[in-house]
Amino acid sequence: MREALADWRFWLIGLAFVPIAFAVGATIPNLVNILKLNNFSAETAVELASLIGLSVIVGRAAGGWLVDRFWAPAVAVALLGVPAAACWVLGHGQFSYGVTAAAVFLVGFAAGAEYDLMAFLTARYFGMKSYAVIYGGLYSFFAVGSGVGPPVFGFAFDKTHAYTTSLTLAACAMFIGALALLALGPYRTFDHPSHVGAEGS
Repeated sequence: MREALADWRFWLIGLAFVPIAFAVGATIPNLVNILKLNNFSAETAVELASLIGLSVIVGRAAGGWLVDRFWAPAVAVALLGVPAAACWVLGHGQFSYGVTAAAVFLVGFAAGAEYDLMAFLTARYFGMKSYAVIYGGLYSFFAVGSGVGPPVFGFAFDKTHAYTTSLTLAACAMFIGALALLALGPYRTFDHPSHVGAEGS
């Protein structure tokens, strides 16, 4: 863990996931209210919000499949860039049922993919020695972002009676966080999979 804390990659991953978690963690709890403000009835808003459950499952499966085959930071940009656009769609409202349903699905998709991404990045850049401790340290950044998001959205809504600014911020935060992961560079390799410090290259 000491080696991980001394590595800039640890801090890059952690700080990149703060805005990502902020965007997803703030949008989902406010989703029904967002949809109602977009002129959907309460029943339709709940119906649309129920897509989150399915999309989280799909996001986890798709994210896991992709990072097994492609460079994970690039996968992060692809998997989180489109949901970032979905936040913008939800913030500007007045779209059809189909477009809104797709936007909701993509937000849930991002929620499912982000956990797999962090777990995978931890293994590929720090090895398996002290994996749980290192992952827990990185997850604390995620917890900060997801914990701060809902009250920020709530405060902004109380001031503006709209979610447009908040969702635009969420869209930018998600995309910027994903882009930052590209700076991680190639995966690290280790002489033995259980030793974080024994780099082979």
